[in-house]
Amino acid sequence: MVAGDVVSDVLPATAAFAYFVPAANVEIMIMSFAGNNTSSNQIGLADGVNPDSIASYSYNTTVGDRNTYNLKLCITNTNYLIIFSNTGNPSYSGIQIK
Repeated sequence: MVAGDVVSDVLPATAAFAYFVPAANVEIMIMSFAGNNTSSNQIGLADGVNPDSIASYSYNTTVGDRNTYNLKLCITNTNYLIIFSNTGNPSYSGIQIK
């Protein structure tokens, strides 16, 4: 991959943490995060020791009230993306910036 490439994923529906760790010397800017049919999703940074939740997503059954987080979260091989999914399929998208 090179700078400018799109990075995205839809994660499995498990009650567990999922990680996205870029390769060494790669930087990614996560720009959006959403959940699907779930009561709880969280997104944040981790460094192998200290996970930190930045945003929580609670699913709303009302169409039009399903919030998508638009954020700017830069991740590297040292400080990487962590997502917790309660029962739904969270997703994220961004671009490689370095």
